[in-house]
Amino acid sequence: GTVLRILDKREKIGNENTVAMLVEAGAKEKDASKLVSDLTKSAGNEAKLKLAATYSEEAAKDLREILRLVREYSKEIKVELDFALVRGLDYYTGAIFEISLGPQMGSVAGGGRYDGLLAMYGQGDSAVGISLGIERLLALMKEKTIA
Repeated sequence: GTVLRILDKREKIGNENTVAMLVEAGAKEKDASKLVSDLTKSAGNEAKLKLAATYSEEAAKDLREILRLVREYSKEIKVELDFALVRGLDYYTGAIFEISLGPQMGSVAGGGRYDGLLAMYGQGDSAVGISLGIERLLALMKEKTIA
């Protein structure tokens, strides 16, 4: 939990401060630097899958299957693996995702898998949820109709 909470701050505090916080939390500097470097490498999905396999073969296999299913559904959907994306750590327990309409538009939706959360309400054991950025979508729609 502590490592993921620190990684969640990386975009705001930068890589150097992230490494420093990981070291402060008990990591060796070499290990912290390698982790941040691995997570933020700019590489294609295949290279990222190979990297994922060095940490967890099962996770890499699951990611391959997700990518295969998305390609099977539509060749037009672009999926880019991002191992530096960390969100909702208090309730997400598996893969998380963000949906973007392009680099200038930012995220318009996000979500992920959570286990046990619905059990609080007497429901099933696991689920996947998504939330939409309605305000951002409306602003983009307005911008596109005016332009």
